[in-house]
Amino acid sequence: PTDTPDPTDTPEPTDTPEPTDTPAPTGTPYPDTKVKGDVWVYPEFETVTNGDTFKLDIHVHSGTESLADYIFTISYDSSFLIATDVTAGDDGFFTTESHSIPGAIFVTGENTEGIDPGNNIHLLEITFTAIGVNYSLIKIEVVKLDNKNAEAIGPSTPYDGIGGGVTIEE
Repeated sequence: PTDTPDPTDTPEPTDTPEPTDTPAPTGTPYPDTKVKGDVWVYPEFETVTNGDTFKLDIHVHSGTESLADYIFTISYDSSFLIATDVTAGDDGFFTTESHSIPGAIFVTGENTEGIDPGNNIHLLEITFTAIGVNYSLIKIEVVKLDNKNAEAIGPSTPYDGIGGGVTIEE
């Protein structure tokens, strides 16, 4: 013989929890996740249209030290992007730039007094023009990042900064 289930044995359905909105991150560009010596591209990921001219920023976390001297190599895919200009960011400075190698910008900056320390120094703006439909990584190599006493800020150089990428659409 088989047992007939008793209706009281049926579990009661439970309410499905309602999803909650996740708050959007605030700040530019999330300096609380960065540490002293970090150098990063902002925005980290960008989508543009082929033919567009756009800017990417380079930010630095110098901790409590005054940034006075740096050397960076910023690389990208020259089949899809052309770097057309480098300017100082809102907090920054730069001394020289070189575009002698396709797909790379060599940038130096020297300020003997140093600039105010911070966890989100907007150091540079780089202007690019999109010349093809695809994706390009943006990489940063930190060759030098020194305070006004010529002491390294962050890890021993050279090291990789926090790069990003650009999607180029039609």
